Amino acid sequence: MHSPLANSPASGSANSFRTRHSTSLRPPVAHVTCTGRRRGTETPFQLVGAPWLDGDRVCAELARLPLPGVAFDHSLHADDRAACETACLGVRCHITDRAPLRPVALGLTLLAAIMRTHSTRFACADYRTAANPGGCEHFERLIGRRDIRPVLEHAANTVTAERVGQWVASDDWASRVGSVVSYR
Repeated sequence: MHSPLANSPASGSANSFRTRHSTSLRPPVAHVTCTGRRRGTETPFQLVGAPWLDGDRVCAELARLPLPGVAFDHSLHADDRAACETACLGVRCHITDRAPLRPVALGLTLLAAIMRTHSTRFACADYRTAANPGGCEHFERLIGRRDIRPVLEHAANTVTAERVGQWVASDDWASRVGSVVSYR
């Protein structure tokens, strides 16, 4: 499923979604790291990076995994000066087929790959919002589960495609939202 609006570029200065690829990648990429997420960049949500991130290592890790609908390459980008003071190294996500793409599974897999390859540099942090002024359990609130973060933080090497599939399984989702969903 995807939004029908995802087929055309967004307009307006307040909208981060410049392309349909940005729309599809926003859920996973926005929750991994801030780089490439800021409004006004040419490729919002398509870049994930940090000055310390080794894009080659992360891409090699991702290449081992079955991730239908998306491909990756390492990237050196500096289009997001608000997020990075220096040029950021990272990974660029390319959607190859939106039909099989599962954004939440992609996000968890990407996060696990970064945590496996950069265990001493990456950590989940509290994030304050209007709805959560203390900022604690921000990741848990976004993902809707409390059992995923401990696995990512302490056993990222055990995260497999099968495990991610179990985390995001929603066999009854269509029946639960069928009466309110506005697109198919």
